[in-house]
Amino acid sequence: MPSKTEEYLALAQRTANGLTRYWESWTDYLTTASRLYKYPFADQLMIYAQRPDATACAEFDIWRNRMNRYVRRGSKGIALLDESSGFPRLHYVFDVSDTGVRRNSRDPEVWQLGPDLVQPVSEMLSKTYGISGERVSQQLADVAGKLVADYWDNNGGDIRAIVDGSLLMDYDEAGVEMQFKSAAAISVTYTLLERCGFEPAGWFDKDDFQAIHDFSTPDAVFALGAAVSDMSREVLRNIERTVKTTIRRRNVERSQYEYEQQERDLLDHRGLSAPEPDPAPAGENTGQVRATAPDLPDEASPGAVQLDASVGNSVSAPVGGGANRREPDAADKYRARVVFVGSEVDDVDVIRLVEESGAYVCADRFCYGSLPGRDEIILNDEEDVVKQVCRQVQGRAQCPRYWDMAKMTGRRDYVADLAKEYGADGIIYEQMKFCDPWAYERMIGTIVLRDEHGYPVLAVDRPYSIGSSGQMRTRVQAFVESIEIKKIQGGKK
Repeated sequence: MPSKTEEYLALAQRTANGLTRYWESWTDYLTTASRLYKYPFADQLMIYAQRPDATACAEFDIWRNRMNRYVRRGSKGIALLDESSGFPRLHYVFDVSDTGVRRNSRDPEVWQLGPDLVQPVSEMLSKTYGISGERVSQQLADVAGKLVADYWDNNGGDIRAIVDGSLLMDYDEAGVEMQFKSAAAISVTYTLLERCGFEPAGWFDKDDFQAIHDFSTPDAVFALGAAVSDMSREVLRNIERTVKTTIRRRNVERSQYEYEQQERDLLDHRGLSAPEPDPAPAGENTGQVRATAPDLPDEASPGAVQLDASVGNSVSAPVGGGANRREPDAADKYRARVVFVGSEVDDVDVIRLVEESGAYVCADRFCYGSLPGRDEIILNDEEDVVKQVCRQVQGRAQCPRYWDMAKMTGRRDYVADLAKEYGADGIIYEQMKFCDPWAYERMIGTIVLRDEHGYPVLAVDRPYSIGSSGQMRTRVQAFVESIEIKKIQGGKK
């Protein structure tokens, strides 16, 4: 009886054998691959064979720890073949449709090429690949042709080595090159157009895909599929980066505009005019210092502040008079909102020191803290309660001693999501002295959240008991001032 691994190897073989027999099968595969372009061809093939309608796949731990979603009981994983160790092994992924949401769950971030994003993507294609055009769809087709030509120049020998047993044997070397370029170019174009929302199904017919039929053996299909997957992934990653960067920049600009609009509305509400530069004096005296001052009255003007009033009994000048008099608004003691991240903090003086320095802690993310440690634990009637609680506590742990790459990336993404959700102006990364895992986490997190997510970050290490540390107070105050300066200069981040 064949093992599970052997069964899935046979499934991959059968799927590859039939993939290029009909052009409809090939375009169906390309449609699935366009949604899962970050996966290599072998994984795309296995997902297509088992779940062709999959939209966003990830391993169990990523759904649970990074996305804070649970995989529904009874869901069947999609088996992928891992041959990196020299012999095939199985590992499983689940589609987003197999998962459910919890409190603070994240949805997969699936980008769309809307009409307002076409222009920046077109400019990126022109700059990156030297391909210009009035229509992005034509640019994508031209980029596909250019990449296929380059791919053949670099890998033509490998392609010629897999022709044995396939219909490509009927061609000479020039013919094999022509058939590969034709099949690969139309396939990459179809994948790009499909992912960008241009619905290419109505643009092509079976004659356009005539060349794929010559790739009639599993080896030939794998060679063509790997080439199409690699080239499509490169372009789609560049498009994804452009789309997300453009949206992020526009959001920052919109936030700045709304901030300035709120300031104008506040001034209007108080009956004040927006600050403007003083007009330049006209006439001959422009730029000159007045030689004589006007005569001053011998007595103080009515309503003036008396400078010789005794200290402690000084009287403020009234604002307006009579019924119109009002007290000045109290100044907000908090000048910036921050997410506080780091080692365990069971000393309330730490938070108090930060907030006394002008930074309001709008969210915290410690080894244990309010986020994510206080998430609701949803229990079922089928398992032992203690077991369910333990799994929740262990599964939601955010300690840096978990060195798995997915967990490391997930921790940083979680902090960025907290900052976005709670409207933070900056992030403070703190590390208790001699906690080596947090020393590394603090260093990497500071760089990633500053460079990739655009947040101002303050990194500090502290003793277990901080008391009234003047050094940390000074650093937090300077950090708050730097955030205020960035706001004035044009944006929160």
